[in-house]
Formats: sequence, structure tokens, C-alpha cells
Amino acid sequence: MTPELLAENDSVSTGLKALNGHTSLAAHTCPHLSIALLDYISDKLPDIADYVERNAIDIVQQFKMLAEDTTNQSKNLGDFISAARTIYLDGEEVPFDKSVEVLYEPLAGAIDKILQVSKLAMSMVMTVSNAADNVERIEGFIEQVQKLTKQTNMLALNTQIEASRAGEAGRSFRVIASEVKVLSTEIKDLSEEMQMEIGKVSGLIKEASNTVENLANYDMTENLELKERVDELIESVMKQNSQYSELLEQSMSASDRTANSINGLVVGIQFQDRTSQMLGDLSALLQDIRGYMAQAAQDSPSTLDEGTLAAVLNEIKLSEVRHDVIEQLHAKGLVAESSPTWQEHNAHKSNFVSALSADAASTDDDDDIELF
Repeated sequence: MTPELLAENDSVSTGLKALNGHTSLAAHTCPHLSIALLDYISDKLPDIADYVERNAIDIVQQFKMLAEDTTNQSKNLGDFISAARTIYLDGEEVPFDKSVEVLYEPLAGAIDKILQVSKLAMSMVMTVSNAADNVERIEGFIEQVQKLTKQTNMLALNTQIEASRAGEAGRSFRVIASEVKVLSTEIKDLSEEMQMEIGKVSGLIKEASNTVENLANYDMTENLELKERVDELIESVMKQNSQYSELLEQSMSASDRTANSINGLVVGIQFQDRTSQMLGDLSALLQDIRGYMAQAAQDSPSTLDEGTLAAVLNEIKLSEVRHDVIEQLHAKGLVAESSPTWQEHNAHKSNFVSALSADAASTDDDDDIELF
């Protein structure tokens, strides 16, 4: 209900109370005054009933809209809570905490695998280092074989020399020495080829050893710290999601309570029917009183004296009600044209009309001002 409507309601109510307070005085002084006042009250009661009903219906409609909006808000909050608690993953609805676990498990597994690879790399460094040592020992063995081959070759050469000195008796030794020399040469060639291939293998092993060693020396501190931060992040997200869900549930509960309270207000504020019935009954009673007063007014004077009129009007504080009462009494013939009260009323009304005309003219002049 707007402040203007409240002011109008207070104005009418105050005027009716003032008039009701002087009904008994008017009944003793001039029954015609009582009848006129009763007519005024009877005319105003339907207006009040209509006024109350219109504004009550308007308030009820506004409360209904507010209740509907609050209910929709509560429903939206409920939908938001449901949406916040679940996500769609591969076409399936998955709870939020489970979805975080789905993300966390592969990430944690990847970090664990990186750490495991680092451990294996350190183990491979040791293995490759041992293999390199073994290759070096094999190279040492080949060098010894080459030395033995040289000695065998020298021995075969010496045997041939001695066989030549022995003549025909040393012929078989010459043949054996020749074969030993050939064998020694083949062993020498084979050992050189083996040394070359083992040298290549040794180079590859050393290169692999350096690579694995670099991998093993890689600082994994950041990875370990990353895993710890991921754990803290997941825990924080889960905790925050729980807090958000709790706050949203509290907000939804508050919205539900507000909607229920508004619905209760809507039921409680629907008093216009009872008010209309009560005003109708009061109007009927006033009509009965008017009938009784009309019978008693047959032998009473038809016009009011100034004293009685002043006594009634002085108790009316609102100019609007005082204006309506004077107009009503004049229309009923209770206030004569020559009455000072009526003349003063007309003068005030003329001044009011003149003031309105002057304001309108001033407004028109203002409209003619040109702006540069």
C-alpha cells in the first residue's frame, strides 16, 4: 500500500470518527443535521469498503508474486546444488568428489611412475657402469691374446729357423712352424676385429651410461613438491565444494521458509471480505438510524444555526472532510446561502481555483522560454 493511499485512508477514517462523535449532539439540536451526517457516512462506507478491497487484492497479488518468485528461487538453488554436486563425464553423471578422484588418480599415478623411472635410472647407472667395467676387462683380455699371438708368431719363426738349420731332419718342424704362423696370424686378425667391435660397444655403453647418469641426476624435488601441491589442491577443492553446498542448502532452506511465511501472510491478509461484510452491516444500521431520525425531524427546523454548525465543523481536522460535509449539508438545505460558513467556504474555494489558474499560467510561461 502506497503512502498516498495510506494518507487517504487515514483522512476518511478520521473524518468519520469526528462525525460519529457528534451524532448525539446533532440529534438533540437538529435531527436534520444527524440525517445529513448519516447520509455522508453511508455514502463513504461503500467507498471505504471498495478502497480496502482494491488495495487488499493488490497487496495479495504482490505477495503471491513474491511467494512465486521465492519458490522459483528456491527451486533454482536446488537445481544449482544438484548441478554443483555432479558433472558429466563420458556421457555419465558422476558425483563431483568422484570426478576429482578420477582426475587425481591418473595424475598421481603419472607422478609415481616418474619417480619410479628415476629410481630405475639410478639402478641402470650402476648396471651400465658395471657393464663398462666388464668391457674394459674384455679389452684387456684381447690385448693379452694379441701379446700371446705375437709370442706364438715369434716362436713359429724361431722354429722355422732351427728347422732350416737341421736340414732334412727338420722338415716336419718347418711344416708345423708354418701352420703355427698361419694360425697366429688368423688369431691376430680375429683379435683385432674383436677389439674394434668391442671398442664400438664400449663407446655405446659409455654414451648410454652418460645419458642414464644425466637422467638419474635430474632433480626430482619439484616433482615431489608437485605431488604434495596436487594433494593439497584436491583436498582444498573438495573442502570448498562441501562448504559451497552447505551454504547453498542453507540459502535454499531460507528461501523455502520465506515462501512459506509469505503464503501465510497471503492467507492472513485476505481480510477484505470480512471488512466488506462488516461495513455492509454498519451501513444497514446507519440506514435504520436515518429512518428513525427522519421521523423525529418532521417537526424540527430545517436549517442549522451557526453555533451548531460551528460545533460540528470545529471537531473536523481535515479540510477535505470539512469541505465534503459543508457541501453535503448545503445540498440537503441545512446550510443557507446567506450562512457565513457557506460564504467563507465559497470564498476559500474561489481562492483555491484562482491559485490553480495562476500556477497553470506560470507553467505555460515557463514553457515559452527559449533555450540557447
